Amino acid sequence: MKEVRFLSKGEVQELKKLLERTYGVSGDFLEKKLILGGGAKKRIWVASPDVAKVDLSAFRVVSVGLYVGRIDRGKLKLSIEGAQMVGPKATKNVVELDEKSLEDYLRGASVQPKRTIDCEEGSYVILKCGDDYAGGGMFKNGRVINNLPKGRLLP
Repeated sequence: MKEVRFLSKGEVQELKKLLERTYGVSGDFLEKKLILGGGAKKRIWVASPDVAKVDLSAFRVVSVGLYVGRIDRGKLKLSIEGAQMVGPKATKNVVELDEKSLEDYLRGASVQPKRTIDCEEGSYVILKCGDDYAGGGMFKNGRVINNLPKGRLLP
C-alpha cells in the first residue's frame, strides 16, 4: 500500500478545480487545511496544518485526518463526511431525497430523487434530506445508484 503524502500546490489546485467542476463549490474553504492523498485509489484526506509539524517519516502512515473522498476516473467521489463538508456549499449535483428514500438508500437500495439540482448524467452527487447531507451516489438514468460501502449500510 502506498503511504499518505502531502499534496503539492498544483495537486491542491486540481482538487479545487474538481470541486468547482463537479459540485459548484469554491475550493477556498480548503485554504486553512492540510490536504493529504495516497494510494492507488487516489484517496483524499484533510487535516489540521498542525499535522505538518509532526515528523511522520519514522512511521508507516496509512491515513491522517478526515477521509473526504477519492478521485475516480477524473471525478470526485465524496465520502459521507466529505458530502457533509461540501454539501452546504454545493450548487450543482445535489439530489434531494424524502425520508423514506433516504432510509432505503442507507439500507443499500438505489433510489428515485424527490428533486435534483443541476445534476449531470453519470456524475457523483451529494444526497440531501431536509437540512442533512447523508453521503453521495452516482446519478444515472434519473436515479441515484447506491455506492455506500457495505460496512456503512444500515441493517
